[in-house]
Amino acid sequence: EKAPIAKAWGFRLRFEPDAAIVELPYNPDLDQAHKGIHGGIYGVLADTAGWFCSARSRPAGTWPLTAELHTHYFRAAAKSTLRATATILHASKRQDVIRVDLTDDKGRSCAHII
Repeated sequence: EKAPIAKAWGFRLRFEPDAAIVELPYNPDLDQAHKGIHGGIYGVLADTAGWFCSARSRPAGTWPLTAELHTHYFRAAAKSTLRATATILHASKRQDVIRVDLTDDKGRSCAHII
């Protein structure tokens, strides 16, 4: 069963061998006042992709938690699907460090989140 936010916002999840990818279809209700997608949405999308990336590498029955997010914004996405691609930079017994690259539907980099 999907998390309520994933269901409400229409997240689409898929996996590649080394990545978890979460896509968010464009929704004008998530724009900020200047017509670009609100930066907070970037964080929600990155956190979701990062969680799935970490969870798939962990033993069954464990539940990863987000300790922190550092976001570097490069461009505002406007009227675009957002794609968060999460990969593991470092994995240890107690913690994973995940990199998330956020791109628009033209493949342009919008943000980098660790």
